[in-house]
Amino acid sequence: MTPNYLGFVRLLTLIAAMGGLGALNSPQESYAEFYVAGQVGPQFSSQWGNVEAIGGPAGGSSSDVDLKNSIAFGAKAGYFFPQLPNLGLEVSASHAKPDIRVVTVAFNVIARAQMKSFEPYAGVGLGLFFARLKDVTGESRSDNGVPGFNALAGYRSFLTDDKRLALMVEYNYQRAQLSFDHGLDPSVGLGTGLRGTYEAHTIMVGLSYHFQ
Repeated sequence: MTPNYLGFVRLLTLIAAMGGLGALNSPQESYAEFYVAGQVGPQFSSQWGNVEAIGGPAGGSSSDVDLKNSIAFGAKAGYFFPQLPNLGLEVSASHAKPDIRVVTVAFNVIARAQMKSFEPYAGVGLGLFFARLKDVTGESRSDNGVPGFNALAGYRSFLTDDKRLALMVEYNYQRAQLSFDHGLDPSVGLGTGLRGTYEAHTIMVGLSYHFQ
């Protein structure tokens, strides 16, 4: 098994464990909860894997491209249900530029465990990836709205007694198949574009505000 696959399995196991822990740790008082958050942090070990030329002769070779580290910015909003206070839905948006400029809009299912002022959580969902890559002429070509995978795990530490403001630390994993139709010089004879599997790992730190 590859390290990326093993990491993926560990993350899914953590999400399942969080869901079970949250179900056993439901508070006596149930109420709807809405929150918003802003985040920033380093994106590292990003990769564009199995990159191959498209639009040219069949049977070309593929290779992995290590992308440079970058800073990611993000915002999110979520809702926890009064009937299931440890289960919620979340929508997030993030931006990073590890050689490829990528904006991701993700829709996640979130499970949490409420432990007084400390709240671990994990989630998994669908990501929509909007990517831009400069071609040989310097123009930016886009591959927009590509569906992919998004997963996260982290914790909140509430800074106020009323549990409104919280510090949050989060790991985020993203994966999608990105194609760019005009990324190569056709005169080379390899093809006109590039295709590969984008993977990114990000550690985000931010603040969230909760409405109850």
